[in-house]
Amino acid sequence: MNPLELLVYLIMFAGYLTVLFMLSWQMTLLAILVIIPASIAPKVWIKKSTIIGRNLVSANKSMSEFLVSRLGSPRLVRLSGTETAENSEFQRLTLTQRKYMVSNAILRSKTEATMEPIIIGISLIFLYFAYTTLHMQI
Repeated sequence: MNPLELLVYLIMFAGYLTVLFMLSWQMTLLAILVIIPASIAPKVWIKKSTIIGRNLVSANKSMSEFLVSRLGSPRLVRLSGTETAENSEFQRLTLTQRKYMVSNAILRSKTEATMEPIIIGISLIFLYFAYTTLHMQI
């Protein structure tokens, strides 16, 4: 992210925050207090995603290196009689790649499946609090 883009986001954040404080400063403060711990929860998944992403890149790189080195000399592989070893190495690389891709898909699904109910639940709590405590009209 370049500095100009960061400055634009900070100005937008300040503008949105100002409008929210003008609408209801109580709800804005409560929202900030609830959003901070809610944003800390996905950090574990972000760390796992980083590790899985790096492993997936490594697996893809290994697969690419393997294929590129073999594409130049298919006759040499046949003549040297290493087809069985080449096939087993290809299978091993494919399984490693698949394992990391599946882990990545599972992690993405967990994140998508759990974040929506959390956001909906927090929104309902805000509406209840605004209606009962702050006597706001919905």
